[in-house]
Amino acid sequence: MTPDQIHSLLSKAYSGKNAKTITGSIASFSRHITHPWYEKSVRWCAQIMKRYGFDSVRVLSFPIDGKKLYGNWKSPRYWAVSRAYLKVYIDGQWRTMADYSKIATSLFVYAAPTNGEITGELALPDAPDLKGKLVFADPTSATYNAIAEGKALGIATDFAPNWPGVRSDQDFRNGRRWDNGFLFEDRKGLVGFSLSRNQGDLIRERLRQRGSLPCKFRVDGYLGKGRMYCATGCIKGSEKTGEEVVSVAHLYEVGANDNGSGVAASIECLRAIQQLIREKKLLQPKRTIRVVFAFEIIGMLAYFFGPGKKTRYVAGINPDMVGEDQKKCRSVLNIYQAPASNPEFANKLIIRLLSNSAGKKFRLGIHPFMVNDNVVTDPLIGATCPALIHIRDQFYHSNEDTIDKVSEKTLHWVGSAMAAYLYATASLEQDDLDRFLGIVLPVAEKPIKPENALEKKAGQLVPRRTHVGGTFTFEHIAPEKRTSLKFHASWSPKWNLPVFWVNGKRSLLDIFRKASHESGPYKLEEFIEYFTFLAREKLIQLKIRQHTAKR
Repeated sequence: MTPDQIHSLLSKAYSGKNAKTITGSIASFSRHITHPWYEKSVRWCAQIMKRYGFDSVRVLSFPIDGKKLYGNWKSPRYWAVSRAYLKVYIDGQWRTMADYSKIATSLFVYAAPTNGEITGELALPDAPDLKGKLVFADPTSATYNAIAEGKALGIATDFAPNWPGVRSDQDFRNGRRWDNGFLFEDRKGLVGFSLSRNQGDLIRERLRQRGSLPCKFRVDGYLGKGRMYCATGCIKGSEKTGEEVVSVAHLYEVGANDNGSGVAASIECLRAIQQLIREKKLLQPKRTIRVVFAFEIIGMLAYFFGPGKKTRYVAGINPDMVGEDQKKCRSVLNIYQAPASNPEFANKLIIRLLSNSAGKKFRLGIHPFMVNDNVVTDPLIGATCPALIHIRDQFYHSNEDTIDKVSEKTLHWVGSAMAAYLYATASLEQDDLDRFLGIVLPVAEKPIKPENALEKKAGQLVPRRTHVGGTFTFEHIAPEKRTSLKFHASWSPKWNLPVFWVNGKRSLLDIFRKASHESGPYKLEEFIEYFTFLAREKLIQLKIRQHTAKR
C-alpha cells in the first residue's frame, strides 16, 4: 500500500470534530497556566489514551528546580498560584488592571509570591528612583537590568508584538499576552503583570501627566522545586519492536491552538489508525507509533535522553499550533523541514501528504529547519522530524487563543496527513519511501582538499558529540556572563545545525562546507572559534586527526 492509499483511508477515519473536542478539553486545563493545572492536563491525556486502548500509556515525571539541565536547556521552576492582582489608582478610583482569577495571562509566569499585598507606585523606567516601584515598560533585557539595578519590585506592561498581515496596532486591544520568559531565570523575587493595549494607553497617558501612579498588588502561590510531567502512549509494532516513529507535541502552554491542537491531533492520529487496524483495513504497523506530550523542548529532552533513550527512532513529526481557523487567525501552516543532515524522505513525504490533503484556500508554507520540539531530529536521538506550525497567528501566546479559533477542517486536513505520515514511516522501509518519492541517494562523500593554512587546520580537527543532545542554549553559563558571549545559540538554527553534521568522522572543514550550504554563510575562522568554544564548555569533543606515515 502506498502512502497516498494510506492517506485516503485515514482521511475517512480521522475526525476533525473529535480532535477539536479533545483540544477544548486540554485548553480548559492549560488556560490556568500553572504547573498543578498542567499536571491535570497530562493526566487527562493519559486517561483518554487509555480509554482509546493505546498501548503502554504512562505518566512520567522529572525533577525541576530552575537549575537542573536537560540537554543544554535549563529546567523551569515549579510555579503555582492561588490568587494574584494588580490595582492602580487612576482618576480618583482604584481600578483592577490584572486579576489572575479572571484572566490568568494577566500574570507573568514565574511571578514570585509577595507575602501579602504590597502598596507602592507604578512608574516609567526613566523615573529618577525605581526602588520599591513597579515599572511600566516593555519586557526587554534592558528593562530587566533597570529593574534589578534600581531595586524595583517588578514590571507591568501592555507589550504585544505586531506582525505584518497578522496583527496591527488596531488589533488585540483587550487581549493579554502570555509572558513565560521574562522571569524564567529571575532570582530577585520579581512580579510581572500583562495588561491590555487599551489599559496601557490609559496608564501611559496618566504617567506622562503625573510621573507615577499609586498601585497595590499581590501574588499568592509557590515558586521553587517540583516536578514536570509527561504523558506517552503508543500502538505497538508487529515486527521491529525496537524501532519507533513518534509524534512530539508540547503541553505546558496557554492556548487551544498553542498547543492543545498539536496534542489533540496526535491523539486522534493514533485513534484513527487503531480504528482501521480493528476494521482490518490496515495491518498492524511494523514499528511502534508513539506520542509524547511534555514541556516544550525541555520535557522532550528529559524523555528522549531518559526513558526513551534506548529506542531506535526512524521518523517523527512535531505538530505545534495545527488547528487554526486560518481566516480568523490570519495564519499560514508552515512546514519547517528536518535538517539536511537527516534523511530526505520525511520532508518530502509530509509535504506531499499535506499538499494533497489541504483545501484550495488552505495556506501552506515550506521553510528550512527552526528550533522547536523537533530537536528530536538531532542524530543523537535520530527521529527525522519536520515541524508543523501556524506561526504567527494574531492570538498567539495570549488568553484569546481559545477554542472558537480552532477549525475542524484544519484539524482534519493536517491530522489525516500526519496520521498517514506516521503509519507509512512505521510500516514501510526507507528504500520504499525513497523510490515512491523519487529520491536519489547521495553519492559517497569525497575527501575535501584544503586550499590554505586555515582550511588545513580545520581539516585536522574532528569534532565528536558528547552526551549533551538537542540544541544548545548555553544556559549552563550564568545569565550575566552569557550576555557577553560572542555566540548565542538559543533558538538559533545557524549555530545549532552545524553540530548535527558531527558524526565523529567528518573533519571540521567537511562540516563547515556542509553547514555553509545549509545554514550559512559562515567565516571559517569564526567557525573554528565556535567549535573551540563548544569543546571548552564540554558540549562537544574536538580531536586532532592523526595522520599515519606511509611506508
